[in-house]
Amino acid sequence: MARSGARRNPISGKRQETSNGLPGWIVAWLIITAIIQTWDASYILLRPHTSPGGKLNAFWRPYNLYRDIDLRYKDTEDSFGIAQSCLNLVEVLLALIVLYLAATKLLPSTLLNII
Repeated sequence: MARSGARRNPISGKRQETSNGLPGWIVAWLIITAIIQTWDASYILLRPHTSPGGKLNAFWRPYNLYRDIDLRYKDTEDSFGIAQSCLNLVEVLLALIVLYLAATKLLPSTLLNII
């Protein structure tokens, strides 16, 4: 492999730039985790509306079983769960920024300037 964002064509041996500089599995990982973390954090932050009997519970029906196993999801006053959900949303925001920078091909130079 050549530098990040570039690869060699297995037939010609010439270096080819990838479309956004990120491997496809990283893009997929960031998108999937952003969806899951947003869903999870919104369950915690929108309680009691997302709890059983709440007006939004239909979107979080799988949590009805899970909250009986993990009691942090049942306790609406659990400050750790609330703080963790807020930090998950910060992580989602950072993942979306990375995806945007990669899509606009600003990723390597912009990230180096931020660091």
